[in-house]
Amino acid sequence: MSNKRPKILRITTVAGTMNVILKGQLAYLNQSFDLIGATAPFFNYFDEIAEREGIKLYSVDLTRRITPIRDLGALFKLIYIILKERPDIIHTQTPKANLIGIMAGFICGTRVRMLSIVGMPVYKEVGIKGKLLKLLDLLSFRMATHIYPNSRGLFNHYSRSSIALKKLGFIGNGSSNGIDFDYYNPKAVKEDELNRVRTETSLKKEHFVFSFMGRVVNDKGILEMVDAFLSFCDLEEFTNSRLLIIGPLRDSDDPIPVKYQNVLKTHPKICHVGLQKDVRPYLMLSNAFVFPSHREGLPGSLMQAGAMELPLLASDIIGNREIIEQADGIIFPVKNKEAIATVMIEIFRNVDKRESMVNTIRNKMKQLYDQKYYWKALKEEYLKLLK
Repeated sequence: MSNKRPKILRITTVAGTMNVILKGQLAYLNQSFDLIGATAPFFNYFDEIAEREGIKLYSVDLTRRITPIRDLGALFKLIYIILKERPDIIHTQTPKANLIGIMAGFICGTRVRMLSIVGMPVYKEVGIKGKLLKLLDLLSFRMATHIYPNSRGLFNHYSRSSIALKKLGFIGNGSSNGIDFDYYNPKAVKEDELNRVRTETSLKKEHFVFSFMGRVVNDKGILEMVDAFLSFCDLEEFTNSRLLIIGPLRDSDDPIPVKYQNVLKTHPKICHVGLQKDVRPYLMLSNAFVFPSHREGLPGSLMQAGAMELPLLASDIIGNREIIEQADGIIFPVKNKEAIATVMIEIFRNVDKRESMVNTIRNKMKQLYDQKYYWKALKEEYLKLLK
């Protein structure tokens, strides 16, 4: 009798997804399966993933944009990898990986082709291009054997699709990787690291810090949040208010206007620290977390901020709403700078409300999104599909 372990090929568009969003998950699954990864190199993440997760990793030239020639090359490369490795399951995540990876698995006849949906689709382009993007999503759904939205809101949304409906599944309580509550723990942050970041940012203990974490792009609601903060931060009552923005500023892929880029660089009460490998000390300097995104699946940044015991203020969209309703926090209308300013001022003034959130939110998050529970649920889903 063969002791050969089932082989699983995980595909993401860029290595950043595997290195940050899926951190630790691949190593856990590799204990039970022969796990292989395929993704596009990004920074020095490739080596980090291979070393930390202990998996074989293939480089594939996947892009986030529509690049027909490169996409065709990526398709051929994935077909080659699949024919060479003969995986029992292909599991893709992020739109381009979903399309090209699932298509390669379909062509090669891989029996189980799992597709994860991690955000609401948006077809900003009009005319032929917009219709094409929607058509490509539907094509990937047709070629997949199983489809997994990462939030209940997304599950309900795709339940209305006749193509996706019979293929829908749900893992744990949602998310892409759960939350590591040992890591995202205020007690795990060393005092000297906290002092280093406080010096770096010039954020003092007497400051009231609103923080945001994510890509600095229009779609994350950056413009409304900045406008909201600027509408009150210079009033006498809010002299000590500050806005801390954690995340990369994009020059392409939905960049914010130059005017706002300059505000982030020059305004004395706004601190933009860019992409950070360890966000915990920055969250520790914060008094409230603001997340005004226009569309999400189930945002990890909200869960991470909650795990770090921060009061949550979030836009009323799929994913955000799910977390706030089950854990705690304040919801405001999407794309509404006046509403954002109102809830920021409310949480600034209401000490009792802040303390109530701080005292309960971490435990509520842990009951829902503990990483160990999610990993176990994903493993059980793989085993079920292999039968």
